[in-house]
Amino acid sequence: MKLHKKIIYYVYIFSPMLILMSISMAHLMDSVTFTVSIFSYGFIYHPWISGKRLVALGVIPPSKLICNFIPFWNKRYFDYLFLGTSVSKEV
Repeated sequence: MKLHKKIIYYVYIFSPMLILMSISMAHLMDSVTFTVSIFSYGFIYHPWISGKRLVALGVIPPSKLICNFIPFWNKRYFDYLFLGTSVSKEV
């Protein structure tokens, strides 16, 4: 994955939500499936992709990837993940 490029990261993060919303608005999924999908996205997919981006950029070591599953842990890297501003590397 080339997650160090911001546009690729945006595609990975936003395309599943757009697809999920499109399917839901077309009434092709029920509310339980939608809810499970949203929770899976929020608690598994998004932290994993954000962690992979932070590792690809060299901001965190690969051993800290698991920390992204702790709620709000990567909040300190929000500007770096979404806006591309620089932060000091964590050792």
